[in-house]
Amino acid sequence: MIQASKFLKEFIRAQKSVEDFAEDLSVTRQTIYNILSGDNVSSDMVAKLLGKTGMDFEKAFEVKE
Repeated sequence: MIQASKFLKEFIRAQKSVEDFAEDLSVTRQTIYNILSGDNVSSDMVAKLLGKTGMDFEKAFEVKE
């Protein structure tokens, strides 16, 4: 399972709004809220988040069994 790290969650919360951040990524705001609540992050969403934030995978995500 791939989940957002604490650092990525803080980055998302620091944005102007979740809705605007979601729109920039072409996803629904519910997708962002799911990520913030600890849901699994799809590989497509990982790629979008890494591209948008400029973070590396190790900093942005945690891999849990």
